[in-house]
Amino acid sequence: MAADFPFQLYSAGNCPEMKLSSSERIYLLTLAQLLEEQKWVRQCDLAKHLQVSRPSVFRAVSRLEALGLINKEAGLLFLNETGEAAVKQQRETENVLLAGLARLGITGEPARAILKSPDGLYQESLIRLLTEYSCISCPGRAESS
Repeated sequence: MAADFPFQLYSAGNCPEMKLSSSERIYLLTLAQLLEEQKWVRQCDLAKHLQVSRPSVFRAVSRLEALGLINKEAGLLFLNETGEAAVKQQRETENVLLAGLARLGITGEPARAILKSPDGLYQESLIRLLTEYSCISCPGRAESS
């Protein structure tokens, strides 16, 4: 039985043309996680959690803000409605990918490590692998014969 598989992986919210880089995805999901755990998040909190420099966080936050995914108020970071939708989509996509990896026998921490890979090179090869070997269909992608 074929499962639905998102062709536009890691796009932002309902804007498939707004693809997130792997680092933007990591920052966005980490911000969402931290906001679930504590009342507020500052850029230094992200830097500490991700073990990256403050200038790196500044650049990533500026980009997420420019994409319309987060807001900054009085030094605090918040997801806006678009950002919340993007986080929801990211998590749904990760669940689909984890299920596909499980069908290939890759589970647990190795599967999560693939999804959290910062290089982003896995995306197209993972789609190909899952579609060719797991019989998962990709809506919007022509079937190869």
